[in-house]
Amino acid sequence: MLQTLATHNGTQNSSAMISWFIDQAKAPLRMDEKSVAGHRYFLCSSGFQDEVGFVSVCGRGLTKVEAATRCIGEWLERKAAFEFFRSKPSSIWAQAIGIDPSGKLSISSRRESYNPLLMEFWTTNGWAIHTDQHRSIENALSEALERSLLVSSFLRWRWQGFIEIGKLSITGMGIHSCLSRYRTETTTAGFAICTNPVTQGLSFGHFSEATDSLRQSSKWAQALYEAVDKLGADIAFGSNQDPLAAETLWYMSGKTDFCLSDDRQDQEKIKFSSCCLHSIDLAKKWDLPFPLFASFVFGGDLMPLFVPRQLTEDGRKYVIAQANSLGFDPVIPERMPVL
Repeated sequence: MLQTLATHNGTQNSSAMISWFIDQAKAPLRMDEKSVAGHRYFLCSSGFQDEVGFVSVCGRGLTKVEAATRCIGEWLERKAAFEFFRSKPSSIWAQAIGIDPSGKLSISSRRESYNPLLMEFWTTNGWAIHTDQHRSIENALSEALERSLLVSSFLRWRWQGFIEIGKLSITGMGIHSCLSRYRTETTTAGFAICTNPVTQGLSFGHFSEATDSLRQSSKWAQALYEAVDKLGADIAFGSNQDPLAAETLWYMSGKTDFCLSDDRQDQEKIKFSSCCLHSIDLAKKWDLPFPLFASFVFGGDLMPLFVPRQLTEDGRKYVIAQANSLGFDPVIPERMPVL
């Protein structure tokens, strides 16, 4: 997801992007002020009509500009990803990313042709846009690794794949703060679970962070806001044909029993030594009046995001082979809370 740059140029680019969106996109843009346990933030919502139905997007921030920038960034990211996947590429030109044992990244300067993922793995996971190309790469890699750690943890241990490190109640909602049981040499995923006091349904928020600083990370607030916002939303958005939206609706609509690992459970390291990067200069492609880059991180040691019930036989074989290469035997569930 696009993050607001702290530099002066970043502020200028955010303003240019918001102005362009209002003048050119002609899409709805709604701003709401929210509060969770005394923490005030803004939620900006928008969307667009696509072949699958109406695609909802949103962004959160401590200021209206930050929320609007993130929302518009999400809007542009979805547009870029859908346009790319709709072209049904037979191969993807990408750069290899290598990760050494200390977690240091190296990106090859050479672009090579890679086979695309199977269609059931075509989601916006691993996509990010930013006015700064390096930040778009960082954000795309962070999201892809976050989902990979959480999905792998659930495939290996089910709900016991999440280590609960905190629990509280806010206005009747149960809030569980968890870590992924799998981690890389340097990175862990955070997982927030909110329980609806009326339906007993669940909603989720997640992120990735350096393991040493995850427990104190400011990203917990964004994960909490994401989970809480879903519980307060009109869940009719799940009526479109997006399978991830349908899974979100299912978890929110009724009680799901879960049993988490406690904080005495140690994490286990999982292999992460390679993945691939596809980059697009969106400002050039779309003739935008501000810089904008899209990054798509996929493949290698990353476990893809998927909806279990949507898997083909080839998809199941891919997931099992990928898990085996990472060092575990998966049991594919009927549903999975990583969305």
